[in-house]
Amino acid sequence: MDTLQQQIVVNAPAKKIMEFVSNPKNMAIVLPHVIRNYNISKGKPAPGFTFDWEFALMGIPFKGTWKITKYTSSKLYVAQTEGMIKSTWTYTFAEKNGKTTWNATVEYETPKKLLARFAQSAVKRINEKDLDRFLNNVKVLVEQ
Repeated sequence: MDTLQQQIVVNAPAKKIMEFVSNPKNMAIVLPHVIRNYNISKGKPAPGFTFDWEFALMGIPFKGTWKITKYTSSKLYVAQTEGMIKSTWTYTFAEKNGKTTWNATVEYETPKKLLARFAQSAVKRINEKDLDRFLNNVKVLVEQ
């Protein structure tokens, strides 16, 4: 498994960031390569909340299911993906004086379809840039 880690300081309360990133409909706006999220569980995000996703990387489509495994409002969000890409997404938030430090860690298995076409190091560089873009896109939107 590969691991990506990024940290960003957002000029917004942790609750606002958590509400934004835990809404599956927002991911197509801020997370590169997301095509759509659908079959979204009813109710508020909590452990057991799921949705199906479609994603394309380097022209290769992937599908799977996203499941929240841990959720503590404004503090912790952990989700796992199953299907064509297995991963664990962990977000932690620490708020101080109206600013929030958001730590994002993504552990993932590079799909064999991608490894057959591209070196693992190239895929990791793309994923690092995408995670950075994701955090910055959320920052811009929640700071408004």
